[in-house]
Amino acid sequence: MSTETAQATGAAAPRSGSGALQSRSARKRRAILDAATDAFVSLGFDATSMDDVARAASVSKPTIYNHFGDKESLFRAAILAAIEYTEANTHEMIAALPRTQ
Repeated sequence: MSTETAQATGAAAPRSGSGALQSRSARKRRAILDAATDAFVSLGFDATSMDDVARAASVSKPTIYNHFGDKESLFRAAILAAIEYTEANTHEMIAALPRTQ
C-alpha cells in the first residue's frame, strides 16, 4: 500500500522490515502486494490489469503468477495484508494507551 493509498484509506502504508534481512523473493512479493493494492484502490478490481501491477512493481507477469496464481488470489492477498497490518497497528495503539482505573 503506497502513501497515497494509505492516505485514501486512512491507514499507514504497510512496509516490510529491513531490505538486508528480507529475501529477494519476499521483497518482490511485498512490491507486488503494494503495487496491486494501489491499483485496486485507484482503478478497481476489473480495471486493474496484471500488466499494470507488474509494471508498477518492476517485476514480470510470470513473477506475479508464480507468487499469487491469479488476479483473484492477488486481490485476496492484498486485502489480507491490509487487514493484518491494520490489526497489528491497532494492537500497538491499544497497548500504548495509558492505563486508567
